[in-house]
Amino acid sequence: MTFRTRILIACLIVALAPLIVFALGARREVRDRLTTQFRDRVAASTAVIHQDLAREASALDARLSALIARIDEDPAMRAALLRNERSALLDYAPEAMAVANLDYLALVDSAGALYSSGHFRSDYDRTIAALQPILSASGPVLLSARRPEGSYLALTRARPFQLAGQQFALVGGTEIDSGFVRRLARGADTTVAVWLAYPGGTLATRAVSQTGAPDQQISLPFIDDANENPVVDTARWSIAHSRAPLHRVLRGMDRWLIGAAMAA
Repeated sequence: MTFRTRILIACLIVALAPLIVFALGARREVRDRLTTQFRDRVAASTAVIHQDLAREASALDARLSALIARIDEDPAMRAALLRNERSALLDYAPEAMAVANLDYLALVDSAGALYSSGHFRSDYDRTIAALQPILSASGPVLLSARRPEGSYLALTRARPFQLAGQQFALVGGTEIDSGFVRRLARGADTTVAVWLAYPGGTLATRAVSQTGAPDQQISLPFIDDANENPVVDTARWSIAHSRAPLHRVLRGMDRWLIGAAMAA
């Protein structure tokens, strides 16, 4: 190796070493800052979802309580319920469901025997075996319900009440579809994805395959209403931020680093 070659190599090392150290440090700082920003966005979206689910549960409780108060003030309805008069009870839940702006409404006794169904009028005398898990749940329950046109998902709450010593309950809910998921993710920007995974399917704001592993999850009970022996399973709201913007920034920095090294 000639003396000139040695001088060239030494000059290259002296010129490139500070540039590489600076570039790697800047790359790490940008990556850490963007990752922190994305995590903050995920945390904000998770907090919004927590609040919205709690608000939805409170709204369901209020609507069911109002319906129970109306039953208590209606002597004809009280008599029909205590005597299990089918002709008088069949139309109760469909009408009450429309008034209360619900997508699921079932009037049952303490054993879960269905007296009136708002979402499926002819679904009478069936036993809702999932009643007790819904009653004992501290928060909303995701229910796989059925209606004439097929099955659907409902976020439900149950409220027990008593008439003349007999126990009854109203189970009410709001339908969960892709539109509900988009509304729930209103605080999320384009880099944040929200999806609901439950036994048998997924509802998402966009393709889950584009998001990777979730950064945050919110669990809630899941029950199949059509199952005669329901098992309380788990559904999960998942929130994740896309790494694509971060990768684009880092690729851009890498190109600048390579260009700067070649120029040096």
